[in-house]
Amino acid sequence: MRMRVADWDAIIVGAGPAGSALACRLGTQRRVLLLERAALRVHGGRVAHGVRGDASPSIDAEVSPVIVASFAGATSSPPTATPFLPRIGESLPGAARVLLQRFGLLERFLAAGHAERGATVSHWDDGEPVWFDHLRDPSGPGWHLDRNRFDADLREAAIAAGATLVDGCGPLHATHADGVWQIEQQATAQIHRAPVLVDATGRNAAIARQLGIPRRVDDELICLHAYLPPYADDEDDCTRVCADRNGWWYSVRVPSGQRVLAFHLDADDAELHALRSLPNLLAKARQQVVLADVLSLTADAGVGRQ
Repeated sequence: MRMRVADWDAIIVGAGPAGSALACRLGTQRRVLLLERAALRVHGGRVAHGVRGDASPSIDAEVSPVIVASFAGATSSPPTATPFLPRIGESLPGAARVLLQRFGLLERFLAAGHAERGATVSHWDDGEPVWFDHLRDPSGPGWHLDRNRFDADLREAAIAAGATLVDGCGPLHATHADGVWQIEQQATAQIHRAPVLVDATGRNAAIARQLGIPRRVDDELICLHAYLPPYADDEDDCTRVCADRNGWWYSVRVPSGQRVLAFHLDADDAELHALRSLPNLLAKARQQVVLADVLSLTADAGVGRQ
């Protein structure tokens, strides 16, 4: 099969927040290609992770609580189309307001339904929990994000700025010669060339690893996280963090009404296997004073649908 060749000023691999924001910034002045190895889907009129971006909109099924493990030092195979699920990473500090204004996205962002952050409640040592509000923060309180909508809005902004988004690329092969980067999209027999290549694939570092650039892992941590079903009496808008004997907890209610519960611990921790079970994770979390009053027993209802 004969390879087709396209030339660009910059190629960005990874259409997450970092890649999309950069494409938005450069797209008005340069020929920018934004590549996403995963297929994308339309969700609520916006592009989000899932099936191909040109697929018809679909209605999302109710998301049941699922324990997901994120390994800070792990590598993974190229992502493929997956069922739509909430994404972890749902807090944005008030200081981001300046960047959103610079990109011309602030009004759109504020209209998107992201929830304003309340106080932070933390309990790291013995004694009473500590409350911290944002009244004296000049940047404001920040937001709890509808993460899929946030990512989709940034991608749409990049496209509106002039960048070209190609999703569902599958495996990509990167090479460099004579000052030019070349990305081979093997599935479609397409070659993209540019003097600038940006690896925005996050901790996976897909392109950097392919080029033999070593990653330094200081500590192999795992984050176990679950999205718990909405609870009618849960009106708490605080960010809750606390220490445990073998890790630390984080919990917050997101705009959908669901509650994120996350526990960070070492990858070789003896308790890791047991905590992959949602009942065990909830039981351990409820031992913490700052979590017990927001983790309702009704959250166990979806355990059978993991």
